[in-house]
Amino acid sequence: MLTGWKDIVAYTGLSRFTIKRLHKEENFPLQYIVDRPTTTKTLIEKWMEDRNSKTPQTQ
Repeated sequence: MLTGWKDIVAYTGLSRFTIKRLHKEENFPLQYIVDRPTTTKTLIEKWMEDRNSKTPQTQ
């Protein structure tokens, strides 16, 4: 489990602001538990796979 911005930013390599935007606009898997952002590596990996499958592939 990734709890807090520090853990989530370290795992994804994205900024806190980018993650917040992705959560709002593209349903990035993020929950707030006692005012702390929380997610799991599995949920992030699944979200990334789903997001990449929707993006047209260029060759």
